[in-house]
Amino acid sequence: MATKERASTRDLLLDIRNTLRKIISKEGAAVTLILLILASVIGFIIQDQIQKQRYLELLQFELNSNVINANIEVKSVLNKKYILNHSSFSTAVFNAGLQQGYLLTLNPTVMGQLYELYTTYLPEMNWLMNHDMDIINSYEMKWEECEDNAIINGTTKDQCSLEHQQYLAIQKQYSIYIAQDDLMVTKQISTIKFNPTQERLYPKNPVSFILRVLMGPDSLKVQQ
Repeated sequence: MATKERASTRDLLLDIRNTLRKIISKEGAAVTLILLILASVIGFIIQDQIQKQRYLELLQFELNSNVINANIEVKSVLNKKYILNHSSFSTAVFNAGLQQGYLLTLNPTVMGQLYELYTTYLPEMNWLMNHDMDIINSYEMKWEECEDNAIINGTTKDQCSLEHQQYLAIQKQYSIYIAQDDLMVTKQISTIKFNPTQERLYPKNPVSFILRVLMGPDSLKVQQ
């Protein structure tokens, strides 16, 4: 029995030695090098696809967040709780990804819609809505300055009723303008058929299936 075990061990060592000789040989070294290069290329491609998917899903999150914030302002105006603070539509994710070129891999129609939205439409709407908010703030400041002066002069705040009424009227009217612009932006975004998260969760091609396996089946509710 011991003799058989020694023979088996010797055969195994011989096989290992022969395999190492093949690898070390010119032909074996060439094959090994090719396999290493191939593995590196495949690894790079997979990593790039994962980074691309993460960016596209983050861009989708930015779009959805802009819609959610717009809807909050619209509901506020509908409930006659007029806008006190307004945040510009975010373009940070889109701008950060321009150098990566991932948009060029999208459907040309979707790519064109996203580019027009972020480079033309949202900047114009942000300027217009911020301008409306500046007008509201200017009338609020006039009213507050009047009240401050009334306190300093020891007079009654009733003297500032005109400024207060003007401020309330401007706040109401320009809040409506901002809400109308919010609706226009959400309508514009809704026309873009862009949902990379759904493509990962419900893969229709090998690449999406691999991404689902590597990145998992999880997603934020807002992305679904």
